[in-house]
Amino acid sequence: MVAALWVHGPRRLEEMTRRKLAWPRFTDEQMSDLIAYLNTL
Repeated sequence: MVAALWVHGPRRLEEMTRRKLAWPRFTDEQMSDLIAYLNTL
């Protein structure tokens, strides 16, 4: 999963910059919840 995100990250950043969108920010709790969810898959 990390490898897939790593490959797409730079392109996503370019697209977000072009559209003037902010990069998403996660709180510690949100990140913990996300990781817990992904571990259930």
